Amino acid sequence: PVSTFIGTIAERSPVFQAGCRRLARHVDKVAARANIDSTAGAYTHAGLTDEQAAKAGAEILGEGVVWGVGLAVLAHQTLLESSEEREQEQRLSEYERRIYDLEYELAKTNGSAHSRRLAERTADGWRGRLADALGLRGMLLS
Repeated sequence: PVSTFIGTIAERSPVFQAGCRRLARHVDKVAARANIDSTAGAYTHAGLTDEQAAKAGAEILGEGVVWGVGLAVLAHQTLLESSEEREQEQRLSEYERRIYDLEYELAKTNGSAHSRRLAERTADGWRGRLADALGLRGMLLS
């Protein structure tokens, strides 16, 4: 569809048509040289008529536009995904930092509560053993 549109423009504009012919002849010349190199000179270049060259040039431009748009979309999508991944990694890093901070605060809180409970158990154990030894269990613990 794009090459058809470009072909229609080329039919209406002699300057654009000349550009298409020039492009097609250049591409044909490069392809002929590549073919000569690969087949050791066995290729004979027949050339293109003006009509064939204009049509081929319009097709080449159309394909170039399609490839260009495709590559631009691919580049944009890649950059967008890269940006989204970077944002996601930043959010993940922030969440990890917040989890670490919460775990640290919890450990401090639990640590002091744990220390109090341990001290109480140790004191209770010492008091309990003493009360049992003296036979005064209920009196010393209250």
